[in-house]
Amino acid sequence: MLQFYSANARGANTVRVLDQCMENAFQGNVPKDIRAVIAYATMGHKLEKVNAYFHKVLPGIFVMGCTCGGVVGPSGVGESMNELGIFAISGPAEEVAYASISDVSYQNTAEKAEALAKELQAKLPGINAACIIVPGLDCAIDGVVQGFDSVLKGVPLFGGVASDNMKSIVSYQLHDGKVDRHGMWMVGFADPTLATVNRATHGFTVIGEPMEVTASEGVRILELDGKNAWEVYTARTRITQDASISELMPFGAVAEELPEETWAEYGSKYLLHGLARKDHDGALVYRAHFNPGAKLRLAIRDEALIFSEIRRILDEMRAQADGDFLAVLQSDCIIRGRFSLDAISKDELADMMQNTLARDDGGKAAWLGMYGFGEFVPLCGHNQYHTFTTSLMAIYRKK
Repeated sequence: MLQFYSANARGANTVRVLDQCMENAFQGNVPKDIRAVIAYATMGHKLEKVNAYFHKVLPGIFVMGCTCGGVVGPSGVGESMNELGIFAISGPAEEVAYASISDVSYQNTAEKAEALAKELQAKLPGINAACIIVPGLDCAIDGVVQGFDSVLKGVPLFGGVASDNMKSIVSYQLHDGKVDRHGMWMVGFADPTLATVNRATHGFTVIGEPMEVTASEGVRILELDGKNAWEVYTARTRITQDASISELMPFGAVAEELPEETWAEYGSKYLLHGLARKDHDGALVYRAHFNPGAKLRLAIRDEALIFSEIRRILDEMRAQADGDFLAVLQSDCIIRGRFSLDAISKDELADMMQNTLARDDGGKAAWLGMYGFGEFVPLCGHNQYHTFTTSLMAIYRKK
């Protein structure tokens, strides 16, 4: 049976921070059957140092990781340049495995995700859950779900989109002992005693009349309502046309209507999309594909709704899980960090989540979360990509 351990800490010296994480996670008693470590780090830590550390202190394990805009763990929320969190997995070798791949782009995302899913399926015939990290830039996140489901449809996929410190310049992924800018990795679980319960919520309110996509090329929206997409977009958001993407991100979410059968679980009729960049010709580049005829609305953050919706999904998860919580993996949009909620609000939300999804004996479940450029978690039993959400996958031991 698999077991999970976690810790997070802050500090400029990567080795010292990792020493502290190891002590907090294991309390001086490191299991002999540690198989894997997942590490999330903000931009002040070099993933090369993280990789070297674990291959020295835990030789023979596989180490996966990425950069992000902030870390959530047992010690709370951290969004400085020097945050680091770890999630360790112990147990039989036949119950956990990884797959990774390089050279991911907008054009080949689905193909790469399919290749990873096939590799995991071959390594773990009984796979019952998977965690994924994809590049923060130049990745079509709807293609990730498409490629994964072509092989492992029905297996819950959870994870996030790597990020930087809100600059949208570069993100890094750690896999196979190397640090990559266009890498994708998955960690699969095949413990038959485990199950997951999953939820996502964005807590945004949709406003205004729809904008219709009238011309597009893949992930590029060329025209909205028959006009240059950038001009229409900035006019609707009331932001100057020379605004940077980081200025637009907190205010520029667009919403696309979901199928009616998903509304109750999601707490919203709409799936949100975050802008990746503006191209030289005024096209809007997203991390998902849009066909002509798609209708998009603007959405704004509602802090009261964020709190009430997180409480709702936590109650649903607690009620749905038929067993003891062991671990929780969390992916949050980077906008839900310091660009959206103040430190007190984020700490309150983290405490609410960790106290609700605690073990039956009252102890904390292993917990690792990050702030990134997108999230993956099933919606109504089907794998789905999200943006602007808090997404949670809680792992529990079935009774």
